[in-house]
Amino acid sequence: MKELVILCLMAFGIISCGEDKWKNYGGGYELGYFDINVDTQCWIQLNIGEVIYGGDTKEEQIRKGKWIKFVDRNNSIDSCIVGKGGAVIDSYVDDAIFDNKFILVDQKDLDSIFGPYKIHIDQNNDTSSIRKIPESMEGIEISNFHQYWIINKNIDYVYGPFRKEEYLQKKKELGVPVNLKLKFEK
Repeated sequence: MKELVILCLMAFGIISCGEDKWKNYGGGYELGYFDINVDTQCWIQLNIGEVIYGGDTKEEQIRKGKWIKFVDRNNSIDSCIVGKGGAVIDSYVDDAIFDNKFILVDQKDLDSIFGPYKIHIDQNNDTSSIRKIPESMEGIEISNFHQYWIINKNIDYVYGPFRKEEYLQKKKELGVPVNLKLKFEK
């Protein structure tokens, strides 16, 4: 198995995730956000280890972080070292529920809703990142795009992203308790 060492950087934004500010899901996972002037960011992040910086050596990253394995819908596995504050599942987390072993996540991926960021350079050579469609909570709320994730926090495996049917099948395969349900399943 080929393992990739990827520096997973923390995304910044503000949360509109209700009262769950910095909700602790156990196993070092929590709901993360950062208060600035927009309200379209909330994600699942790691809150253990140390912060990993871009200039850290591979050895420093390994010492500071935690290996997380990502398993996609084709059962391909990649590994990533995630440090404290590093995003495990990016914005926007629409719903998340957990027990002592699993975290189930309903994500509305911002790139899928608003398009990827593009770099804009103005006449003064200042750069900024812009999207084809500006991010907004209204845009997130009216979007029907959902993808689903399952985190086994006991072994640090992150499964996904899945479409609804794939997610429900993976829940059965992994033995997720039947009473552990996201909002759309109730």
